[in-house]
Amino acid sequence: MTQYQQQADYILVATKVLPNINLPQLLLPVVSKNSKIVLIQNGINIENKIAKSFIDNEIISVIAFVCVARLANGDIDHQDNGDLIMGNYQKPNSIATNFLAELFRKANIPAKVSKNIQVDRWEKLVWNAAFNPLSVLTGGLNTAQMLANPACRNLIANIMQEVVDLSIADDCSLPAEIIAQKIAYTEKMVPYQTSMLLDFYNNRPLEIEAILGNALDFARQKAVSTPYLSTIYALLSCFANR
Repeated sequence: MTQYQQQADYILVATKVLPNINLPQLLLPVVSKNSKIVLIQNGINIENKIAKSFIDNEIISVIAFVCVARLANGDIDHQDNGDLIMGNYQKPNSIATNFLAELFRKANIPAKVSKNIQVDRWEKLVWNAAFNPLSVLTGGLNTAQMLANPACRNLIANIMQEVVDLSIADDCSLPAEIIAQKIAYTEKMVPYQTSMLLDFYNNRPLEIEAILGNALDFARQKAVSTPYLSTIYALLSCFANR
């Protein structure tokens, strides 16, 4: 990566969260004193490494709610949704964060500033921790097919409950009805093959650690029992390392 001559106000990061991507190293040539680092990525507790590497830079954590698939380089199938929610990492939301949300809205991308981005990350993980791994472990079922199977539907609810339990341990309590809401929301979606399933089909690395591993690390720190998350993590790790 060549050194940029101009200083960037915002640096948007939309990579997968994978162990083989050294994000601080990638960012180093382009980050300047006033750059805001915008992480549009999946997972829980994914910001800390960047915050430690760039202690003087503002970190804006962003969650994308979108059903999208890359069919080929430059060929994107946008199937459903497309909202963004953002907030400052471990700090009050700034003028720069509100301005960024307004820039997205002016480009016709629904965007809002979160009251607590960590709560919203746990909320998204309720969906991701269930549907992403199970789409692979069920042999390629889409969201509608998974929910149509009573046993799989029950498993989805149990996985979601463990994520809710972890959110409570992180002082980010999610409402009791969140599981029913996520399932009802998914039933209204276009039947969707998850991003993790598409990565698996294309022999790409899977975001196992960002979606499951980090949550399990937190569970161990807080002594929270997570048998369902632990089981799908173990099974998915076997798939990924075949």
